[in-house]
Formats: sequence, C-alpha cells, structure tokens
Amino acid sequence: MDRQIELHHFSVQLADCPKADLPEFSFSGRSNVGKSRLINYLLRRKKLAHISGKPGKTKTFVYYRIDERFNLVDMPGYGYAKISPQERKRWLAAAVEYLRGREQLRGVLQLIDLGVGATDKDVERLAFLRELGRPVCLVFTKADKVKKAEREAKLLEALGRLEAPPGAGVVVSSAVKKLGAREIWAWLDDQLALPDVPGPR
Repeated sequence: MDRQIELHHFSVQLADCPKADLPEFSFSGRSNVGKSRLINYLLRRKKLAHISGKPGKTKTFVYYRIDERFNLVDMPGYGYAKISPQERKRWLAAAVEYLRGREQLRGVLQLIDLGVGATDKDVERLAFLRELGRPVCLVFTKADKVKKAEREAKLLEALGRLEAPPGAGVVVSSAVKKLGAREIWAWLDDQLALPDVPGPR
C-alpha cells in the first residue's frame, strides 16, 4: 500500500511535541537496536530515517506523519551510547516525561535485538510501560543475524525475562530479510480502531 509520509517534526522534550490531536505510536529501544532501519523498512523509504553504526544517533523525538491520520515517533535510544552522563540523564528524563504524559500516545513499539536478547534496560523500560498501562508491541529486530533454527528459542528466552503485559503484540522482524512489516501494520491498525482514551490506560 502506498502511504503519504512526511518527516514532520523534531522535539527534544514533551513540551515541544506537536499540539495536533493525532494519535501516535513511538519506537522505544536501546541504542543501536535498529529503530531507524525498521522505520525505513516499514515506510518503504531507504533513507528517510538516518542509519548510523554509532549508538545514540537519534537525539530527539522524530515525528513521521502517516496519511495525515497518525504519527510514528522515533525516540532516543537508551543504554550504551557515546554521550556524557549528563546527556544520558537528560534523554532518560525526556523519555519518561513523554511516555508518562503524552496524551496522544496510543501505543509503544518496544524493540529488542533478537540476537542480544532482553537486556536489563529492556526489562526496566517494559516494566515502566506495563506500570503506565501503555499498549505494547514487542518487536524483535535483526532476526537475520540469528539462525532460523535458533530464533524460537531466542524469542522464548527473551519473553521469559521481559514479562510482557497481557495482550502485548509480539513480532519477529528483519529489515534485511523483509520480515515483520505486515504484522506491525496489523497491530497499528488494531490500535487505531480502538476507542480513543486520552493518556495512559
């Protein structure tokens, strides 16, 4: 399906986010988990989101407007990145404020590197989302780097650590092998079809 896509807005904190009352979905995950690559794959644009081999390239909330209906939001990553402790603290505070206070946020795509598995920071972020009651889709990225015969075991091991909230979506994805886009779009469509309830659920 051809979609109307616009790189729409950049924000450094909740107060800078767009005022328009469009629903939005954010991409959460550790630095270098593959958020930008997944966004390019989902939106069928090779260079819409900038891809870097260095963790911490995304330093703001990047808004992509889809079909004038909703926004996809690339968040700064957490965990390892070559930034100062002060900058890391600022990123974390901005993410917490956004996830807790953004009324337009209808769900979170929580990315986990399938090969690396669920890190302590991943467990911490998901626990926070579970506490807020935000709808979550767990997207396991970089499946191409894991042998096909080993993917299920890796997935089950990660899910055992994460304690996913009831009803969470689970998708195994790979931008290289073109896996997972249909399932992610289906989850987004399901969330958009639900009644609009402001704030965390």
